[in-house]
Amino acid sequence: MTSTLISPFIDGLNTNRPRNNLPGVYLTLDKSMSAWRESNGKHKHNGIPHVTNIQRKPEGIGAEVKKIACAETGILLQLDLVEGIARQAGKQYHKELGSGTATVLRPSQPYFGTGRTVEADSVFASVKTLIELKSMVYTFLAW
Repeated sequence: MTSTLISPFIDGLNTNRPRNNLPGVYLTLDKSMSAWRESNGKHKHNGIPHVTNIQRKPEGIGAEVKKIACAETGILLQLDLVEGIARQAGKQYHKELGSGTATVLRPSQPYFGTGRTVEADSVFASVKTLIELKSMVYTFLAW
C-alpha cells in the first residue's frame, strides 16, 4: 500500500479491479510517466511522492507508475506508484527478491495461480523474475 495523498485512489483501484474485472489470458506490464508541473508550467516536486527524471521521455519529469493491464481490453488492473528508494525498499517482495522482481510481482499478485501470461518489455525481464512468476503458475514473455 502506498502512503501518499493519492493512496486512497490507487489502493481503491488495486482492491476493486480484481473483484470487478475478469481479464483475459494475457496481462501486459509497463510503466508510465505523469508530468508534474506548477500552474506556470515549470516542473516542481512539492506534493508528489517521488520525482522521477527519465530524459528520453517527452515528459520525463514526474510521477512514474508501474502498471498491469488486460492485453485484450486495455483495462488497467493494478498500479504501483514509484515512491523513491526508501519507500520502494519497504514494499512487498523487495527485501527478499530485489527491486526488479518485486516490481513485476506486486501488480501481478491478484492474478497468481490463474495461469495467465504476463507480457513485458526487457526492462522487467530477469531469470529471477521468470522463476518467481513460474512458481506462481504464470508464463512470462519479454520483448
